[in-house]
Amino acid sequence: MNEIHLKSPIWLGDRQSIHVGIARFRLLDDMGNPKKGNIRIWIDWKVRDKNDPIDPDRLTLAYKYPFVIACSKALEYPIQELNDYMHTKLHIIPLDDLVVQKTRRRRTMPQDDFKKLIEHAREVRSRKNE
Repeated sequence: MNEIHLKSPIWLGDRQSIHVGIARFRLLDDMGNPKKGNIRIWIDWKVRDKNDPIDPDRLTLAYKYPFVIACSKALEYPIQELNDYMHTKLHIIPLDDLVVQKTRRRRTMPQDDFKKLIEHAREVRSRKNE
């Protein structure tokens, strides 16, 4: 399964309709045919968690789980051409048309290092609250 990571979604209008732009070359193979299977879309956009009682300025992921769509279905959406050197063509897909895939993000560090990092963060928060 192909994966892409996006920094943020695209807002059209007054932030009422959220869209995702996927480059056309990510959806096609070398022969110009749609790739088989699905494409997984991770949106790494972070927002401030104002409901957190410990640290309301902490950033958390807005979309915890990835979205999935078939490559052949994604090619049916309208194209927008970017004004860059390569004139990249994007397919603009509404977020409502994507399916959420319940999966976990994989860890990039050992469990022991992760626990040390969490303990350090707790110590910093406790010092901040004093």
